[in-house]
Amino acid sequence: MTVDGVPNQRACMVKVADGMTAAPAEDRADLHATSFAAPRRAADLPHRRPDVLVVGAGPAGLSAALVARRSGADVLLVDERGSAGGQYYKQSAIAPGTPVDRQAAEGAALIASVRATGVEILSDTTVWGAFAGLEFAATRAGGAFRILPRAVVIATGAQEVAWPVPGWTLPGVISTGAVQGLWRTARRVPPGRIVIAGNGPLNLQLAAELQAAGADIVALVEAAPAPGAGHVAALARMATAAPGLVRQGIGYRSRLRQAGVRILWGTQIRSITPGLKIETDSGDLLTADMLCLGYGLAPEDALCRALGADACPGGTATDGLAAGVFLAGDCTTIGGAHVAAAAGALAGAAAARHLGLAADTGDAAARLRRAEAFQTALWQLYAPTRPLVGHVTPATIICRCEGVTAGDIASARAAGAHS
Repeated sequence: MTVDGVPNQRACMVKVADGMTAAPAEDRADLHATSFAAPRRAADLPHRRPDVLVVGAGPAGLSAALVARRSGADVLLVDERGSAGGQYYKQSAIAPGTPVDRQAAEGAALIASVRATGVEILSDTTVWGAFAGLEFAATRAGGAFRILPRAVVIATGAQEVAWPVPGWTLPGVISTGAVQGLWRTARRVPPGRIVIAGNGPLNLQLAAELQAAGADIVALVEAAPAPGAGHVAALARMATAAPGLVRQGIGYRSRLRQAGVRILWGTQIRSITPGLKIETDSGDLLTADMLCLGYGLAPEDALCRALGADACPGGTATDGLAAGVFLAGDCTTIGGAHVAAAAGALAGAAAARHLGLAADTGDAAARLRRAEAFQTALWQLYAPTRPLVGHVTPATIICRCEGVTAGDIASARAAGAHS
């Protein structure tokens, strides 16, 4: 967005201040016309030399840092957000250090354990460059510096997948993860009528949490079909792998049913018009004051690609791109917080062993197997009725930062563009 006249600001990172003006970027930035200070040599920048660099302070990064530090390594953990925890373990901004539920309490305990071992945590720090020879470029408080570790664990997590249908950029349309973040950090309940739509258990959890807090949930629109006899085997495997999570999910369903919240199964959002008139692909028409869209996650693999990969390779946490590079969590394959935490512990141990240190992962391997079994069964339960492809017209905005439409992309492809 353009914030206070400064273009190219990230709406998810800039904190709101009184009197701030913020608006979508009107013009695509002309970086060549911008005046920059004289370039500096990378070698002249300040640098840090930890034994292990961990990028990302979510469940995977925190677990990796904890194991690596307990193995005797000097660990630097960096994260671009203002506090550790990631999306799953997001901490309260109203009363820091005061967990608001069991999920936040688990995160607070893990963060405290990491700090107690002597891991240095740098928040508000963006690692924006990765280069051969384990060299990383970062920015913090407006200053650039280099990080030259002996090993690195990349645990950058995931980003939400946009649902580019006509009207998805209208005021009042927001992502499920953003609304959950608002609730978890600030305990704010959005006013008015709320529709939550998408695919996956996060939407169910958000609907139940907001409804319990007094929100007016008009409907939950889920792309997967209603659980039925064909899902018994998947539910049984889930109950075997993680009975507590299954009980939690049943509690969410029960809460919504008792509140009379309408659930539209096997349904996707087709279009949105001003006034938040919402049309589904099943012909339903809904009206809301806020529409929360959550159609899944995609790995945040920018650092992996900067190191030469097409994307973060999947597989186990010890798969590396090069000697000393280890990966963990949703930046490889979307598996959720419990998979990420176990994989992070294994990656932290692999980084320590790369340095010649002994590492103890406890039951991490067994936890990873159970969590992966649960995720496999969970997504059999949440397999959508129809492919998640959206309903795009030539005028539909695909890249909202620069206002690029589907028609623009089609024209570019017709003209020979291929990347």
